[in-house]
Amino acid sequence: MFSGCKKISKVTCLATDISATGCLNWWLSNAAAVGTIYVAKGMKDKWGAPSRWSIAEIE
Repeated sequence: MFSGCKKISKVTCLATDISATGCLNWWLSNAAAVGTIYVAKGMKDKWGAPSRWSIAEIE
């Protein structure tokens, strides 16, 4: 979705089911080197964020 978008450094994803095979593959590949993914409550430990990206839950 955001592959190659170098200026994107924060993304909000409110998905509560990311169990489909490959649903996040390449989602942020080649995006900004550092950033933050904001996710729905309870989803923080289910993400595989790009290196140097942080994951934060939305309250």
